[in-house]
Amino acid sequence: MMESPVIQDLERRVRRKTLTQAVTDVLRRRFSDVPSEVLAVLQGITDDEKLRELNWVAGQCADLEAFRAKVGS
Repeated sequence: MMESPVIQDLERRVRRKTLTQAVTDVLRRRFSDVPSEVLAVLQGITDDEKLRELNWVAGQCADLEAFRAKVGS
């Protein structure tokens, strides 16, 4: 059975929101305060693979500046 485009779009949105929240959670856990401009850039990313990569980067980067360099903000 094929799902409707509306359901597929909803699934993509939920997945993207979940991935964005995961990156944000890691950054907050490691660096406490995450600047709003970094959060805005994260929320604008629509590529799931990029968000997965940034989740790994968030856990490994030395500081927020290193993360910003990777995310492009």
